[in-house]
Amino acid sequence: MTAGLNRLFRVRKAHLKAAASTLTQAFQDEPLWIHFIPDASKRKEKVHYMFEFVVRYGITYGEVYATSPAMEGVLAWVPSARAEMTLGRQMRCGVIPLALRMGIKLALRQIPSSNYMRAAHERLAPFQHAYLLIIGIAPQLQGQGYASGLLRPLFKKLDRENLPCFLETHRDENIPIYQHYGFQILEETIFPGSKVKNVAMLRPPCDEEEE
Repeated sequence: MTAGLNRLFRVRKAHLKAAASTLTQAFQDEPLWIHFIPDASKRKEKVHYMFEFVVRYGITYGEVYATSPAMEGVLAWVPSARAEMTLGRQMRCGVIPLALRMGIKLALRQIPSSNYMRAAHERLAPFQHAYLLIIGIAPQLQGQGYASGLLRPLFKKLDRENLPCFLETHRDENIPIYQHYGFQILEETIFPGSKVKNVAMLRPPCDEEEE
């Protein structure tokens, strides 16, 4: 039987920087970030700032878990009612310090892509669900079962509550991985003004014996 979320390490604000560090390593070469920040050395610093914000948002409005205190992998999810990053929610999670650290010009460049993803999310999933905000595994530990260790307890909870799960990915190689867990492609598009793909996926709830 799959272990529950209570068997995972719950990430709190005291662990924010460590969790963001793991996510930064995992997403250093993410196509969307390469599009915005081509310089690899600058990208690492800026992406870390962004993931501190993302983890803080997950802690404040949902739940964030790690495989262990060593942070081999990190997952954040929020209920759909709190998925929209309204200005008030962003302010509470430190969007102004984030913009200053990222640089105002870069922060403004990201707004259209954020709005694009938000609009697609609202259009494709206008019902109650869980939003998988982020999942990342340290690169040197990928392929060792850490992602499964994070995802399966979440899916067990969602199946029990009869809730679907929505996510976006920007890498083709992630699609079959998520399909393995029951996700279905809702839409594949390209971000305007880029060559970066946005793939929206949904996992319907299922009976335990179907897994």
